[in-house]
Amino acid sequence: SGLCFKAFSRVMPRSPGIIFAIASFGISIAYVCVNGVVAVMERSVWYGALAAYYLVLAVMRGGVLLFHRSKRKKSAEEPDEEKRRAAKIYGRCGIGLIFLPICLSFAILQMVLGKNSFEHAGLMIYVSATYAFYKIIMSIVHIVKARREDDLTVRAVRSVNLADAMVSILALQTAMFKEFSSGENFGFANALTGGVVCALTAALGIYMIVCAKIRLKRMKEEETNGRTE
Repeated sequence: SGLCFKAFSRVMPRSPGIIFAIASFGISIAYVCVNGVVAVMERSVWYGALAAYYLVLAVMRGGVLLFHRSKRKKSAEEPDEEKRRAAKIYGRCGIGLIFLPICLSFAILQMVLGKNSFEHAGLMIYVSATYAFYKIIMSIVHIVKARREDDLTVRAVRSVNLADAMVSILALQTAMFKEFSSGENFGFANALTGGVVCALTAALGIYMIVCAKIRLKRMKEEETNGRTE
């Protein structure tokens, strides 16, 4: 993941959103490797589901970063073509967000059955709680601000981060139940929260796909009208 980070950082623009995306991409790749290895060694559905989840996140973030890399190399590219490619990337990230709940469903099932869950030792659960709430609050703030951005790739990164933050809240809930409960079964609560997170993630993905199609259709109409004039 460190090599990926260095490779991308040499060619990426230094905007805060993209720099954060580079860091998130590197972390996602690291989680894919760690969880994937453990899943194979222990034949674990839990770690396999987490590896698949982080792989989808890495693919979406990597797609945005590759777009900006090629955009920087092709500085003379027509603005309209860049916007068309950005809209396509935005739509593909939407498709990725629809697949994300499929990966999550396997992990949620393990939590509901009580076979596995997220855990934080000792005081780390308070650190995790603070970070999770910070993450969801900042993701909401950033996605609201991103609505004013004309660059759809920036909005794509913000949307992916929001979906990731929602999963962090689910992870925190399961960890707190495991840490502070006295043996009660919270399978229903985990299933309910997991279902809500999956539904919101899929809804966000559908919204992105629709927005991308509308933007591409509008650009095509403008291009056609420009030719006929």
